[in-house]
Amino acid sequence: MKHHATLPFDSPVMTSQVRPHSKASAIFRLINKRLSYMEDIALFKKQTGIPVEDLLREKIVIKKAMLKARDEQLDQDSIASFFQVQINAVKSIQYCYLADWLSHPVNQQPRDLYNTVRPALLELGNEIITEIGQYLKSGNSFSDGQLKNFIAIVDVKNLRNDDRYRLFEKLQEIRQTH
Repeated sequence: MKHHATLPFDSPVMTSQVRPHSKASAIFRLINKRLSYMEDIALFKKQTGIPVEDLLREKIVIKKAMLKARDEQLDQDSIASFFQVQINAVKSIQYCYLADWLSHPVNQQPRDLYNTVRPALLELGNEIITEIGQYLKSGNSFSDGQLKNFIAIVDVKNLRNDDRYRLFEKLQEIRQTH
C-alpha cells in the first residue's frame, strides 16, 4: 500500500475515502467532457443547416436538469442557472468553430447529433448533477481556491475565459435543498 503523501494531487487513493479536491477535479473533468462534444454539434449543424440556437431544446435541457436536481435534492433554480451558463458557453463555442471553418474548411464527419451526441450529453448532465449532489452532501463546497484547477481542467477549444469564470461562479452557487 502506498503512502498518501507520495500520490500526485489527482491520483486515486488506496482507501475508499476520496479527497474533496480529487472529487471536485472529477466533476470538473465531467464538465469538460460535456463541453468537448461541441465541435461535433457545430459540425453536424453546419452540415445539416440547423441553427446554433435552439430555444426549445434549451428549455428541454434545463427542464431535465431541474428534474434531476430535484431527485438529487439540489436547488433547482441554481442548477437551472448553471445549465443556462453552460448553454450560453456552448453556443459561443459552436459559433467559434463555424467562424474558423469559414477560412479553414473541415472534412471530418461529426457524430450523429440525435443518436449519439444528445444521449451522451444527457447522461453526462445527469452524472454531473449526481456528482455535485454527492459532493455537497459530503459537506464540501466549491471554493475560490479551486478556480485555478477548474480553469486548468475545463479547457475545451474555443471556450472563452469569461465563460469559464461564469461556469465556476454558477457551480459555486449550487445549493442543496433542506
